[in-house]
Amino acid sequence: MILEKHKVKTVFKPTQLKNTSWGCRKTNVEGHKLLNYAQDLQFEIHAPSEPTHYNHNTPDILDIAISKDIYHILHVTNSDSLSSVHNPIIIDINEQYTNNPLAPISYTDWDALAYHLGEAQITVHPPQNLQDLNNLTAQITETITSALSKATILKPNSNKNPFSLPPELKILIKNRNWLKRRAKQFTNTELNKQANKLSKEIKIQISNLRNERWTELLENLPTGDPRAWKISKAMRGKTKTQFPPIHGERGVVYLDEEKGEAFADSLERQFSPNISENDKLDFEEEVDNFLSDIEDKQIPPDAPAIPPVTLSELNALIATFKTRTSPAPDQITNKILKRLPENNLNQILILINASFLLWKFPTPWKTASVVLIPKPSKNKTFPQNWRSISLLPTISKLTEKLFLDRLQKLISENQLIESSADSCKNMTS
Repeated sequence: MILEKHKVKTVFKPTQLKNTSWGCRKTNVEGHKLLNYAQDLQFEIHAPSEPTHYNHNTPDILDIAISKDIYHILHVTNSDSLSSVHNPIIIDINEQYTNNPLAPISYTDWDALAYHLGEAQITVHPPQNLQDLNNLTAQITETITSALSKATILKPNSNKNPFSLPPELKILIKNRNWLKRRAKQFTNTELNKQANKLSKEIKIQISNLRNERWTELLENLPTGDPRAWKISKAMRGKTKTQFPPIHGERGVVYLDEEKGEAFADSLERQFSPNISENDKLDFEEEVDNFLSDIEDKQIPPDAPAIPPVTLSELNALIATFKTRTSPAPDQITNKILKRLPENNLNQILILINASFLLWKFPTPWKTASVVLIPKPSKNKTFPQNWRSISLLPTISKLTEKLFLDRLQKLISENQLIESSADSCKNMTS
């Protein structure tokens, strides 16, 4: 076992817990449970890189170590100094603290984006059918995303959380909590005094740490940097809660893949049709045939033409879009749309007007990214307490707004809606 501050932190012994995550040849039920518990309770599993048990033909790793709140670097090796079929494992504790690298920060060089978009010259021909419309949509999307990839720069993330506590201070907090529990259990006033003393020391250290990091952050922030308000707001905000285990149809799950399956089962159940005994079982076929008939119908010759979109109208609508939005599957955000040069905006303009002329909506725009957000004041461990939202491509939302504006004008000019139907009119519902 490993002792840390006179407290047992880690206990290890030969086990029959097998999991490929720590190098075993296969995964058994107990090993799968242990991995789930490790992710739920946030403890580490350490294993050597070589087998610790040798039998006739299948050597395997059966000796592991479990640790929690050990902030030093651990290196696990096995030793063949004994004659037993089990090799003992040796754990070396480095004096240095672990420093896991944080994910790099990505930002977009907008000048480089404009340059790469200018270099990518594409010839745009007005689409004549739905297939041409889909091809042009894919071509424009590929041009923008390729230029965005070239203009994206990664820089090291020195500290993701400016107020994260160092390992030494975390150990003091653990010791303080342990003393409080022992003092309450045994009604020991001496232990309570030690806990109060540690609490004062922790409070002073946290205050000094916050002042030091706050001063360092402000000193390194350039004058007039617009990030100043965002940084101050982020530091005053609450820390994010961890993603809890999910109660799915197959029981409680802990792994990300299993949580995804639990949410998928819940969404499938929510969006499944409610079929009664009186319903026709071939209703899906009827719907498909109805949609096929609509697609096969030709545009009536007396149908009113949809007015084309102008470049000034397109720019005016893009200017009203909010910049802080999540991207859709094409990864094109509103901020990128605002930064597009005129050449690319003209390509989008041709695409939108062709969609109006053909009365067709590009197929790629019918794909959305589904994101789940927790419902307020609900138990987050149940998938039905998460609300699903769909993130549609930005250009498709742009097209929808332009079409809606023309549709409302057409309805108003021809008085297609009765005056009493206020719920169907703009600004009257």
